[in-house]
Amino acid sequence: MKQRRTAALFAAAALSLGLAACGGGGSGESSSSSTASTPPPTTTTADQPQSGGAGGLTPAGTKLPLGREATVAWVPYAEEDPTKAQQGLELKVVVESIEMKSIDDLASLELEPEEEEKTPYFVKYRLEALGGKEPPKEENPALAFDALDDRGQEQTSATIIGEFPDCEEAEMPQPFTSGDSYESCSIYLVHKGGAIAKIEWRGGPSEPNEITPYFDDPVVWEGG
Repeated sequence: MKQRRTAALFAAAALSLGLAACGGGGSGESSSSSTASTPPPTTTTADQPQSGGAGGLTPAGTKLPLGREATVAWVPYAEEDPTKAQQGLELKVVVESIEMKSIDDLASLELEPEEEEKTPYFVKYRLEALGGKEPPKEENPALAFDALDDRGQEQTSATIIGEFPDCEEAEMPQPFTSGDSYESCSIYLVHKGGAIAKIEWRGGPSEPNEITPYFDDPVVWEGG
């Protein structure tokens, strides 16, 4: 899902550049925890949503501590169209924690040999719908978060087969409209010596044939 979203955004950029040239419009990775980098701090107490951007959204480029809420616009993949203006569905979201774990914490899972040489990180989120429009049922805004390691490289969350109560990527509840909320958790397996350093939200409203400003200047959560 995240890969498809990124591809769509780059497609929008290419279209925008093409129109401008013609005079048209529009301006993973898992190791022993003892060798990992210093773990990020655990969750802080959630504060009020950070707003002040267009339509009351948290401004692009805002940097937040873990536990601080933001108001964002989520554009479901099924509704993405680079030729049309995108408003998105308003959500209140928060990255609650980034926690380094031991590979022993995944003992109940079947891991590949190379995965057993990595360090697991659990990242927990909370999302709440703020609008009355029902999003596409097969989509999940929890998958719109991006995790970056301490080298600035994006990491892909691990796919877990079966139940793992300690950290599960929850599906979006049905319905998911104003006041409905849920929590989700993603597992990242990071190479020896690395760490999950920050979580980004890069989606948001955009004008026709333009990329949302949140793509280059995301809302960022990181420990500190």
